[in-house]
Amino acid sequence: MKLFVGILLCSLVLGVSSQRWLSFLKEAGQGAKDMWRAYSDMREANYIGADKYFHARGNFDAAQRGPGGAWAAKVISNARENSQRVTDFFRHGSSGHGAEDSKADQEANEWGRSGKDPNRFRPAGLPSKARGGEVMDRNPSPPLPSRDEEEEEGAGGDCIGSTVYSKHWLFGVLSGLIQMVSPENTKSSSDEEEQQMELDEEMENEICRVWDMSMDEDVALFLQEFNAPDIFMGVLAKSRCPRLREICVGILGNMACFQEICVSISSDKNLGQVLLHCLYDSDPPTLLETSRLLLTCLSQTEVASVWVERIREYPAIYDSICFIMSSSTNVDLLVKIGEVVDKLFDLDEKLMLEWIRNGAVQPLDQPQEDAEEQPVFKIVPCVLEAAKQVRSENPEGLDVYMHILQLLTTVDDGIQAIVQCPATGKDTWNLLFDLVCHEFCQSDDPPIILQEQKTVLASVYSVLSAIFASQAEQEYLKIEEGDCGSGSKGGPVKQTEVLLCI
Repeated sequence: MKLFVGILLCSLVLGVSSQRWLSFLKEAGQGAKDMWRAYSDMREANYIGADKYFHARGNFDAAQRGPGGAWAAKVISNARENSQRVTDFFRHGSSGHGAEDSKADQEANEWGRSGKDPNRFRPAGLPSKARGGEVMDRNPSPPLPSRDEEEEEGAGGDCIGSTVYSKHWLFGVLSGLIQMVSPENTKSSSDEEEQQMELDEEMENEICRVWDMSMDEDVALFLQEFNAPDIFMGVLAKSRCPRLREICVGILGNMACFQEICVSISSDKNLGQVLLHCLYDSDPPTLLETSRLLLTCLSQTEVASVWVERIREYPAIYDSICFIMSSSTNVDLLVKIGEVVDKLFDLDEKLMLEWIRNGAVQPLDQPQEDAEEQPVFKIVPCVLEAAKQVRSENPEGLDVYMHILQLLTTVDDGIQAIVQCPATGKDTWNLLFDLVCHEFCQSDDPPIILQEQKTVLASVYSVLSAIFASQAEQEYLKIEEGDCGSGSKGGPVKQTEVLLCI
């Protein structure tokens, strides 16, 4: 953990003895606890204008522990303010929003750390006790650890909820993460850009532990209370490290599995914008975690419509998803992105129609010379390409893409997107023909296999039926018009052959 690595480095630089180093370490731990107590009291009081008082008090308490406590208070205070500055910069740009408040908070931090009375910042009317009866104005401090506190800590008072995970450990990891993306650390020269792409092994291990821990509801709620989503938003907006971005999106994905947190994440428009922007990423693991997070949110009825509307607001998402389906060889990513598309089409027919029509006509204002550089994606060929890739390595994932095709055939525009282009119609028919005649329902398959394949077979037969009905309608119209010269012989699709096979 960065906090304790820093403590160790400080002790080496100062040349202190092993006994003094242990004392420094103890003071830093106590100081971190004082800072956390002040933060908790501030949240509990929820009193307008009292934040600077609690900032000063936390720093005062920590500094009274000794040099280690003062050092910990400075690191935590700077990390907290840097986190807020990163968030303000992303939300409000370089307008300077929040700079004055941050400066005032730092003045209160330094005032308390210098040993001056924090009550200077105490607003009139602030209750002396929290709702639970715990004293909130303990100045002058520090409150020495009582036997009850030591017993509580030994019995798990530092634990998050009913888990064995430490609040202070997690607090330290998040503080280190904040420092990584603080404005000072993100202003680097071109020589340091390559280094920014790599994640320190120690930090990676620590954040990966948080990723694993975030599957626990108590930990997820604690992260939410600590405003961890804002920290992760700062990382995604600032960091160039693919592994760090993947982990942060993965943690958010775990947190979103819990309804209360999912609603909170979804209601943050800025965070939603950052997460959707991750779909433009070139890193497959980050794309996989982003897709998993989107699917989790789309599966929550309370917020599904919010994400559908956001996706509709960003037409470039269509191009990004089509590009992934048509070019990726990562089967796990293809299956997950297919599940996202399937869910979107199932939730909103209007969005499905928009995506069907997106590739129908090339934009009139696009210069001719740019036509090759910016390909126009069509949804059906992209779905077919992904289905072929998934089929060879993950037969279970094929069900997702067959259902997407089935959903497309529920609207006239979707059927036309399949059959209107001879090449697309032929590719679709040939794929389904091969699946039905050579892969599914083989004569030597036991009955249980058919039972397992019934869902994907239902989708396949539905699409085949829609294609055949459309083709039959076209032939009927030709007969009515007296244009029967071409017939079906030599055409791109041989329906009779396929139906006999079926």
